[in-house]
Amino acid sequence: MGLAHFRYICGLPDTFVVIRNTLFISAMKIVAGLAAPIAAALLLNEVRRQLFRRSLQTVIYLPHFLSWVILAGILIDVLSPTTGVVNAFLHGLGLPKVFFLGPQLVPLHSGCYGCVERIRFLIRWLTGWRITAG
Repeated sequence: MGLAHFRYICGLPDTFVVIRNTLFISAMKIVAGLAAPIAAALLLNEVRRQLFRRSLQTVIYLPHFLSWVILAGILIDVLSPTTGVVNAFLHGLGLPKVFFLGPQLVPLHSGCYGCVERIRFLIRWLTGWRITAG
């Protein structure tokens, strides 16, 4: 019963390409998973100001101690169009407020629209908001 499905999958022309890609992605995840923390530790070690270093360490390690639900709530509050810190900063600079998590994000300028869309998608995905086409 199960062997027939295994033979079918192994008989598909793209099976070995998919397996190779999967192994490559897994290997790159391991490499990045080792290189990124080492690089962050080395860069953090070079920070001279003690207060800034400790603040940066707190920001880096905070996700490990809080649940994703709490972090999503903090992110939603920070990016809020009415009471968010980011929009207060933008308003202080004389820029219009932006509804970052809204369905119609106004591009900051035409050259970075794709970048803004990717950031908006990442924020909505991390916060668990349902992504809909349109």
